[in-house]
Amino acid sequence: MTKTLIELEKHLETVPPKFRPLASRALRGVSGKAAAVKAKCQECVNYEEVRERVGNCTAWTCPLWRFRPYQKTRGRVQDATSVSTAAPGEGLGE
Repeated sequence: MTKTLIELEKHLETVPPKFRPLASRALRGVSGKAAAVKAKCQECVNYEEVRERVGNCTAWTCPLWRFRPYQKTRGRVQDATSVSTAAPGEGLGE
């Protein structure tokens, strides 16, 4: 096993079992872009209260913010200007 695969396996051991399949597919590059974004958002909120915390994320300076899952506005991407924002760098996962 290469060093990269060993590091990947070590990282996946830190992911809660419920979230591990998606994280594994995303890290190995066998999932789509939306699944990869979802996995990163789950990691960002430390796998806690995922739907609520990701959906209400205020880290609007994150490049993935517009594409995050669980947004309450269905059918359109939420605009950063319409959100009650925290100061930059004060996102939920930071």
